[in-house]
Amino acid sequence: MLFLSLTVFAEVTHDDNLFHLSLDELSNINVTIASRKEESVNFAPGNVTVYSHNEIKALGGRNLRDVLDRMTSMQVITSHVFPQHKLSMRAVNTGINDTSVLVLLNGYPIKNANGGGASAALYNGISLAMIERIEIIRGPGSVLYGTNAFAGVINIVTKTSDTQIPSTDIEVTIGSFDRQGLNVTSQFSGQYYDVLFDANVEKSEGDTFNNITDVFANTGTYFSGFEQTTLMASGTINQFNFTSLYTDYKIENGGGLFKLTEQEYIDEKKYIAVGYKKKIIENWELNLSYLYNDQILKWQVNNPQNSKQASDSTEQMVEFYVQGKVADSLEIIAGISRSILQGEFALGLESFEIWRQSYFIQTSVMASLTTKIVLGVQWNRPEESEGDLSSRLGIVKHFGENWWLKLSYGEAFRSPFGTELFVDSPGLVGNSSLKPEQMKTYEAQLIYEDMKKSLAISWYRSKQRETITRSVREIDRPPSFINQGDVDYQGIEIEGKLSITEHLLFTFNANYQTSETDVGIKDDSFAPNEMVKAGVVYGYTSSLSLALFNRFIGKSTNLNETKGIALNNSVPTSYNLLTANVVWDIGQKIWKFEKRTTYITVHLDNILDEVIFAPDVINQGRNNSIPSHYGFNASISFRHTF
Repeated sequence: MLFLSLTVFAEVTHDDNLFHLSLDELSNINVTIASRKEESVNFAPGNVTVYSHNEIKALGGRNLRDVLDRMTSMQVITSHVFPQHKLSMRAVNTGINDTSVLVLLNGYPIKNANGGGASAALYNGISLAMIERIEIIRGPGSVLYGTNAFAGVINIVTKTSDTQIPSTDIEVTIGSFDRQGLNVTSQFSGQYYDVLFDANVEKSEGDTFNNITDVFANTGTYFSGFEQTTLMASGTINQFNFTSLYTDYKIENGGGLFKLTEQEYIDEKKYIAVGYKKKIIENWELNLSYLYNDQILKWQVNNPQNSKQASDSTEQMVEFYVQGKVADSLEIIAGISRSILQGEFALGLESFEIWRQSYFIQTSVMASLTTKIVLGVQWNRPEESEGDLSSRLGIVKHFGENWWLKLSYGEAFRSPFGTELFVDSPGLVGNSSLKPEQMKTYEAQLIYEDMKKSLAISWYRSKQRETITRSVREIDRPPSFINQGDVDYQGIEIEGKLSITEHLLFTFNANYQTSETDVGIKDDSFAPNEMVKAGVVYGYTSSLSLALFNRFIGKSTNLNETKGIALNNSVPTSYNLLTANVVWDIGQKIWKFEKRTTYITVHLDNILDEVIFAPDVINQGRNNSIPSHYGFNASISFRHTF
């Protein structure tokens, strides 16, 4: 389902008309996330949603985290060790790291070999100016993408010369809490190349939160300042494509234990993926790729020596697959991947090496002009643990002029990572006998769409087995990692949009979700049962847009009730996070006959100045919650296109 349909300040044509509200035209946008090939959103198997760069521009946001938080059944959650590091989707949050949702950059996975995922630097640092669209699958995706594609998959697709005129953009941002930002984006294209570069530098003093109590019973101020430099490039050169990322992220409130004194947490990431695509025979294509991902994390341990912990992890992956048509109505994709994960800790984890390999095949059959059937399977064999077979079955039926029905069953797995298997320190012990987690999901989705409105209603039920989680610290021994048991999830999701007039758009999504463990503990998921998110965008003139968006987030997990953790800080309660965004294209008058634009954007965040706390994901049995969002803040950005 295409979540927002307006076109704001048409970047390719530099059209003088601010809005183009043809939902019929935009519903034909193709996605690649569901089958690794282009296909229409409504005929893509699985629960697929697309968010375009037009929505990001219209509704605004300080970073990628703000954009993800607007999406259905999704929320970036937090911990005192790695603040805002983990993406919650459908409340699947049993692991302490970002291991439930697989993040792709232009179709290539980005993970952490030691812990599976520590993604705060991604959610805070990737420039919104680079993003063409974000594709989301809610539900298992392991058949095509392997481990971590557990609760869902997100594919961040960057812009190309097909979607915008090659240019250089410079944006300067200033805002509350001494926020300062500089972003430079350049697009170059020619007969044999198309390359996009982006440099993003930002820093802020952050909000300060008073009367916070740490695990040492000290009461004082919690700091949230940060600084970050992110460099990113993507593009194609002849038959090769590439995506690269470098980020250096520093925050002042991360540490091994929740302690109020300023503690610097550093996240440095180097990432590159290179692919080669070639047509081998008619209707058949060969794809080869190589991926290198290195991440260094540093934080304070808070032992008697106040030692600094450092984690260095590297993943390299080679993948080969072919896809094509056996007949006009039958398509196949089949491939193999092999990866090596290497890592070490300065304290408590000697260097390790893990080899993994997987084989996958998926077929897609157009049983009729209105019916598609998809069947797939992947065999994954990590050398350090048991293998796993994941399968997928999907049926898409188009009936009438405006209706689609999707029925699907999917399985997913997550193999344990280096820290979970091998760490050996006074504060945490690994478990080399861990089994892979497994997920089975049944879901149904009904879609209606015409030129003025669209609506999708989804139901799902999932069962997670062999759940990998961290045990509670005991007096005589440190916590370890265990396969705890099973968790059942179920929920309902609604999302839609309505073009009220030519210049007024309403967009919304809502979900209700519950979970229960096999020992009867309910909703111990660090996520709320209900979320309602809605926004309106108004094109006041052809060069000025106004937008409001509100996120109602229900009450989150009370760790005192589910885990018996003392209430040293506020119990997370429900809240409304209201934002406003004003975009003014002053370049339409200044550069009327030239292909240049100048934007002024004013963004207001947390207008109601809500005090927002969230459960501490890495609570270690000692801390129930931490501050998770700034109070009221504002920013203004100036962006000029050459």
